[in-house]
Amino acid sequence: MTFNTPKNFEPGTKDLGASDTKAFWFLFKKNELLIVKRNSSENISIPHTLKPKDIGINIETSQFIGRYDGEPCYTAEVRETAEIPDTFFWSGLRALFGQINEELFSICLLYTSDAADDMQCV
Repeated sequence: MTFNTPKNFEPGTKDLGASDTKAFWFLFKKNELLIVKRNSSENISIPHTLKPKDIGINIETSQFIGRYDGEPCYTAEVRETAEIPDTFFWSGLRALFGQINEELFSICLLYTSDAADDMQCV
């Protein structure tokens, strides 16, 4: 499978939209991505919230990376000692292949420096 930039993703470096809009947050602790647990009828997903602190996650800095389906996307690093709510878990990227939305997975791969190393054995 070839990973390309999804057609409904517009890369960017500066968010010019409203700050009161929910965003997709690609939150990393080293080479693991923070994932939202869903009930058994739904797939797991990327956190989708106004700010990470709204779900109990503290970050140092964030970087706007673009818009997916018109909604902002950010990436940020979470401290290694950070505790996360029970509704979330950390996962390596390889384990997420085929488990989360393919387009969000592709965005994740495009904007992580460790993605190539983590996916090399898929």
